[in-house]
Amino acid sequence: MASFSPFCLPLIVILSMFCVLNFTAYASANSRSYVSHVCANTTFPQNSSYQSSLNSVLSSLSLYATRNFEFYSLSSLNSSLSSSDAINKIQVSVKIPIYSIYLCRGDVSAEECQECVAAASKEVANKCSNKMAAVIWYQECMIRYSNKPFYSTMDVEPAFTLPSTQNISEQQQLSFSSTVNATLITLASQASEGPADSKKFGTTQVNFSAFQTVYNLAQCTPDLTTADCNRCLQVAIKSFPSGRLEAGVFLPSCFVSYELYPFYRLIDSARALPPPPLSPPPGSAAGPKGKSQIPTVTILATVAPIAVSVVLFFHG
Repeated sequence: MASFSPFCLPLIVILSMFCVLNFTAYASANSRSYVSHVCANTTFPQNSSYQSSLNSVLSSLSLYATRNFEFYSLSSLNSSLSSSDAINKIQVSVKIPIYSIYLCRGDVSAEECQECVAAASKEVANKCSNKMAAVIWYQECMIRYSNKPFYSTMDVEPAFTLPSTQNISEQQQLSFSSTVNATLITLASQASEGPADSKKFGTTQVNFSAFQTVYNLAQCTPDLTTADCNRCLQVAIKSFPSGRLEAGVFLPSCFVSYELYPFYRLIDSARALPPPPLSPPPGSAAGPKGKSQIPTVTILATVAPIAVSVVLFFHG
């Protein structure tokens, strides 16, 4: 029988504490990704065709995320679909159309985008299992679906403001708020530049004091025009609670956040050169090239009697 050394006990305790701390940190880091969700009041019957169609559409969103697309819009129309498309293998029977999008944050990698979309699609299916419309926000992505079309439409409701427990002292409040507000207004203007269907994303950082840097991020869904994107971001900025050292406002069409730590990849997105154009697949039409345009491919695949409209944005 092997003997047990008393000197091993402290080591075991330390290793156990290390494992627990690492697991707690891992769980905390992953739980922080989820922000919030909102389900519509309208419901559909359980086990209805809409439910099966919605499940297929959400699965399709995850499928496109694996192909390195950071923005994807899918609409299923008319009455039935049986698609053998190698990319978009979905089978739905739809009496009520479903419109859906996902958007990944402009700085995340393709792998992070896919993981976030996969998690968000499962979470929104669980939390809004019988709802006709819903939106779910993560730090790295968002998913939205509805029985009503919303593509190219600016929506600022429902909204969610990320709570913060870090307040500013009264002496600093006016200076801090005015500095952050001016920075975000400028960032909103820069991030919204470019034609519709171009990437609308920007980050910036400002030194509030010698020991404090504020990191800012703004993004719209690419289907918005410059004017609509800027208006959406301005609504988000005006919704920030006063006197907070960090905050985030999430809307269906855009979101804005600022933190005291670099919560995004430190990329000068306003000055970053656009990636080289990619050759579109045969038979597809290349999207218009703008100043901040990322390569786009628009595909219209018609499978009688349903049309599936897809707008894709490649990760740069």
